[in-house]
Amino acid sequence: MSRTLHLALHPYGVGGPGQHGLWKDPRVAKNASIDINYYIRLAQTAEHALFDALFIVDSQFINSTYPAHYLNRLEPLTLLSAVATHTKHLGLVGTASSTYNSPFNLARRFASLDHISGGRAGWNVVTSFDTGTARNFGLDEHLDYSTRYGRALEFVQVARGLWDSYEDDAFPADVERGVFLDPAKLHGLDHTGEHFKIAGPLNLSRSPRASR
Repeated sequence: MSRTLHLALHPYGVGGPGQHGLWKDPRVAKNASIDINYYIRLAQTAEHALFDALFIVDSQFINSTYPAHYLNRLEPLTLLSAVATHTKHLGLVGTASSTYNSPFNLARRFASLDHISGGRAGWNVVTSFDTGTARNFGLDEHLDYSTRYGRALEFVQVARGLWDSYEDDAFPADVERGVFLDPAKLHGLDHTGEHFKIAGPLNLSRSPRASR
């Protein structure tokens, strides 16, 4: 039986877990983790080597003991949107927490990345594990395990629903008839669940990946 191996590049910038001292390497710029050209070069090299994806991890809490890369790094979707304009085939996977984001906002940001990249966006769904993150979002305590994962499941379901706000051919943009949008192909979400109440629709057309 044949097997397919998928390769993703996970850049550590100036140093992450197991490689804390990369900032000491003369080949690594001391500002690599916030230098978009560093990521573009790595992404282009990975694409040339036929890697499948660039994978950007993230967290939203630090203290002074964290690895150098964690102390000073770019926000994943901003980073990947910039990389998208300098690559053609490489998948662009960003980490985003379902615990400390809102579905509408995050669905729009990932759909935007998918449009910008021509259908190459990917979402690494996490619930966040650092209890300190809660204090950066006005909470005294981190949500318990079952609540976090129940919220994550509903979050993903809501995001998928928002990505389906428009049918593929919702925008005829027919100048002669004066019709930009076919309103019959725009669908509100009207979701009410345990964790979210979201009307929708998303103010962005179906992205290339959602249309597949």
